[in-house]
Amino acid sequence: MTEKKPAFIATLLTGFAAFCTAQSKPAAKVACAQVKIVVADNAATPTTSPVRFDEFGRTCSAGTPAKAQERPPTHSPVCELLGPDVTEVLVEHYPARLGTSPQVVAHLRRVLQSVSQDSLESYIAWSEGTLPGITAKVRFRDGYSTVLEESSGHICFVDRDHNVWFTRLLR
Repeated sequence: MTEKKPAFIATLLTGFAAFCTAQSKPAAKVACAQVKIVVADNAATPTTSPVRFDEFGRTCSAGTPAKAQERPPTHSPVCELLGPDVTEVLVEHYPARLGTSPQVVAHLRRVLQSVSQDSLESYIAWSEGTLPGITAKVRFRDGYSTVLEESSGHICFVDRDHNVWFTRLLR
């Protein structure tokens, strides 16, 4: 005889199963792995640059604040959230504290495969300060390009539909 679980436990288990499935999408990992990551010459910012906590998200101001009904599903890899057909990410600036170009490429590869911790928002929805981080241009197969900014697990990006999104990442 199968034991019937109360509705709220069944809902919790179903939600957790969906979360786990979203975290381990093999097709997404393959697609993310195929994205070419390039670090521009002279992209490293010296460590002597002053730290400004109000800088995060400025590169994303080119997009349009998204409406809640346009929000894509959370717990998807960043490369999926950007939109289909991402071919290249060009790192334009990164803090020297992140290391060498190969270390920055490895870091950004992990970022592209990371999933959002929180829901996607059209504004900065956290109170902690964020140090200056990576700013990059994202290119799509059809030549369209947009922007991405990452700092210590915080991310903003403009998706293929010109919507601006902010979230924190699970790592």
